[in-house]
Amino acid sequence: MPVQLSRRIRDFTDISLSFQANPVTGDITTLKNERAIQNALKNCIMISTKSVAFNPDFGSIVNESLFELNDEFVLHDIKEEIERTIAYNEPRVEVIDVKVESSEDSSIKQSTKSVTTLMNENSVRVRVEYKIIGYLEIFNTEYILTPTSTP
Repeated sequence: MPVQLSRRIRDFTDISLSFQANPVTGDITTLKNERAIQNALKNCIMISTKSVAFNPDFGSIVNESLFELNDEFVLHDIKEEIERTIAYNEPRVEVIDVKVESSEDSSIKQSTKSVTTLMNENSVRVRVEYKIIGYLEIFNTEYILTPTSTP
């Protein structure tokens, strides 16, 4: 069996948008490699277009779709919007697959920091499978999107 060696071709570093100071250095906290990319994908999906100064095309219109009925057409539109926004705004990744599921399809639970959140009526679960350019591994991340206010 041949041994396959892998190495990272590139390293990625982003600042954390929480702007919390690093407890050791006192500098702004940085995110590296997979964590930086995962945070960037979340920002692409969650930030609405026209809300970033000097870059009105950044973000997505997914939040607007969360106020519509969760039928197969809206879920398909959300999937296409997520694929579009990642392709347009995040050149460091190649999307392999996006799965979108409404709360009506199943009773999905998300556990985060020992807090369990059930999806509400208009919640949508999104699972993005992607490959970081220069890496051999395939990564995935999951979000539960919920409408927060009326448009």
